[in-house]
Amino acid sequence: MLKPPHVLVVEDDPQFRRLTVRMLKRAGYTVSEADGFELALNLVSSDPSIEVVVTDIGMPAGTPHGMSIAKMIRSRRTQVKVVYMTGGDAEKMTQHADGAAVLQKPFDSEALTTAVRNAIGSR
Repeated sequence: MLKPPHVLVVEDDPQFRRLTVRMLKRAGYTVSEADGFELALNLVSSDPSIEVVVTDIGMPAGTPHGMSIAKMIRSRRTQVKVVYMTGGDAEKMTQHADGAAVLQKPFDSEALTTAVRNAIGSR
């Protein structure tokens, strides 16, 4: 039997991060979480089981935004898939997302799990 896919959630808002983690765990995923790029890079570098990174695009001023975080992660582990979250204009962000899904906050559990499942594809 396959292990459940491992998802890393990168979100600076602790309340929204907890909600996103909870939705993914209820859907059967193994989930790790990070509040910013440093922890996210450390987790991806140290845990080869992470298959998908779900990252907020907007991060605090002075830190890399979600698209930069995804680029840094994918430069280390090209097979990691990405799903973006944004409180901004998701349609506008989609043009910069290199084919990754962009979820408009707030989203429901079904939208999140569908985006992650589509990112993983068939394993």
